[in-house]
Order: sequence, then structure tokens, then C-alpha cells
Amino acid sequence: MHIYKEMDIWSLISKDNMLKKRKVGCGIVIRDNNGSFELLLIQRSKDDHWPLYWESPRGGCDKLDKPEAVIDCIKREVKEESGLDVTPIQFIDRFNYLNKEKKTLTTQHNYLCKMKDKHQEIKLSKEHQDYKWIEISKHAQIQLLVSSKEMYHTIMKALDMITKDGINVNIPINNTIIKECVYRIEKNYNKK
Repeated sequence: MHIYKEMDIWSLISKDNMLKKRKVGCGIVIRDNNGSFELLLIQRSKDDHWPLYWESPRGGCDKLDKPEAVIDCIKREVKEESGLDVTPIQFIDRFNYLNKEKKTLTTQHNYLCKMKDKHQEIKLSKEHQDYKWIEISKHAQIQLLVSSKEMYHTIMKALDMITKDGINVNIPINNTIIKECVYRIEKNYNKK
């Protein structure tokens, strides 16, 4: 995976080299463990195309017959990959990358998510072989595990939202409000 800034992407696209576009939703899942917040990381299987890569649950929003909203995609992907039911509570950021053949431009949309019930058990999909709950104060451990520099920066932004901006992850947020915000973000993004 190679991460590109928005301005770099357009320099890669020419008349002869049209890239397919793909949208991915990623859930940065946190839980409250008796007043100490923890972050979920899952490890890809050793026979995966990114073997042993540690990441947050994520996946394509365009796998189905028709594209789905990022929020719905994140809830579905987190459920498929970890068995957890989550509520996306805050947009973090997005970044672009190309697949190894450099034929597909993927935009990954990252959201801070909380578990609907902190007592849920992890049930990994066959794509993943291990998981870890890491205290959010252990930045060094997170940095050692996460392979992508962009994903590490996204996780750090998410953790800053919890510790500095005072987001209270115990307060449920109305899903209608979230969907409206996501709709506006996606609408503005697609205009570019």
C-alpha cells in the first residue's frame, strides 16, 4: 500500500492511465475499560495479501450491488471482521492510497467508533488471526504495531479527540444527525 496526498494523486492520472476509484470505511474502535479507554487493533492472517498487518477494522463500501454510505459500511465491516456492534461517533479524516498494481485509487474514510456494549466478545473473521486492546496512553506500542504511517496518524487524531476535545464516548449520538453530517461531508468531497 502506498499513501498519496490529494495533490499527488492527480499527477499519477493521465489519459493513458485511468484509475478505478474505490471507497473504504474504517472504524477506530474504542471501549471504556473502567475509566481507561482502549483501542482495538486486529491482525491480518499470515496468508493474506498484507500478511500479519495490524489495523483497525475496515473494508470496501462498494462490494455490494450498489454503493453504501460510509457509516453503514463501517458498521458492517466492523461486525464482519471483529463481531462487534459499534456506533460511529466522529469523523476523523480520510486519506488516499493505490493498490500494489497502481490501478485502483482508494479513499479511506476513518471514524471514531464506540462499542454499543462494552461486554461484547471479539469474533474474528477468517481474514484476521489476532487482536489486541491497547490502552490509549500507550502510543509507543500502537506505533510499533501499526504498519502504515497514515493509519498511525489517524489513530493519534482519534485519541486526541478523546483526551483533548472532551468527547464523551458514553453519550449516545442520534444516528440521524450522524448520517446527515456524513451525507454533507461526502457531498462536498464528491464535488472536488
